[in-house]
Amino acid sequence: MSGLAPKLPLASDSGTGYKLLQTLPEVIQQNLKNLVLTVPGERMMDPEFGIGLSKYLFEQNNPLLHAQITQKIEEQVKVYLPYINILGVFFSNPDNDVMAPDNEANTLRVRIQYFIKPLSIEDVLDLIP
Repeated sequence: MSGLAPKLPLASDSGTGYKLLQTLPEVIQQNLKNLVLTVPGERMMDPEFGIGLSKYLFEQNNPLLHAQITQKIEEQVKVYLPYINILGVFFSNPDNDVMAPDNEANTLRVRIQYFIKPLSIEDVLDLIP
């Protein structure tokens, strides 16, 4: 069985050698996840690529931080993933958290809701540490 791209992190598969992503929405979600988690400067030959969500690890979980991350996500998606539209970026709220009711005050959970233009599909990427 063939696939569109290797699934990251790489894992072996007896049939194809490596586990592969089978659908375009899976590939697009993996591309978005890589964009969000890659630290700028980490990708060779393109030092501007990435948001580096880990850079915000010890920042205060407040609306100002949420606005900074949202702005960075929107800017990077326009440049590197122009085939998707960001519909919303949602952050965990320690007072009333619908994403994870057992949320601790110092945990940042991010949900990115996006629309894949060529496929007319809406999808969600949850980033939970």
